[in-house]
Amino acid sequence: MRTPRFFSVRSSAGFILLAALFMVGSLPVHAAGNTARVALESVIAAAKQWRPDAVLSSIYTTTADIDGKAVSWSYGFYSPKAGSYLNVTARGRSIETLEIAVGQTDAVSADFLDSHQAVAEAVKAGIQADTMRMRLTKTEWLVNSGDHKGALTIWLNPRTGKLIKRQTVQ
Repeated sequence: MRTPRFFSVRSSAGFILLAALFMVGSLPVHAAGNTARVALESVIAAAKQWRPDAVLSSIYTTTADIDGKAVSWSYGFYSPKAGSYLNVTARGRSIETLEIAVGQTDAVSADFLDSHQAVAEAVKAGIQADTMRMRLTKTEWLVNSGDHKGALTIWLNPRTGKLIKRQTVQ
């Protein structure tokens, strides 16, 4: 006896749905976002291929969440010998590089607080937002909740998280 066509289509659709759910359940954790330090080793390696004397001079994102994670982080590098700059963007495991005309020249301290720690300190200082802009330089972690009235910008010591300055948008 022949199997009805509806049954085979339905079974195939169920199998495809089951396979899709299995694949989604096994996606790597980094797809949801990472802290600033997660891709650091990879981006430093990319910068050292560009210029062996490259030094990390900044880290930036516009989409950090309340856990200090972002889908994309940009890392600025400076080559003292060449006097040139490189931007390395990390999205999950993907690394993209772009030479740029300007950037920071002072190296970021190797023992900087990771982004989740900086956000925790910014929250203690009063920041309240689902999405934040963050920037790390030699002198500060800057955490910003927006440009609207009442939004906060918090400046923190990059190594200790101690509050440097707090400013409200008027």
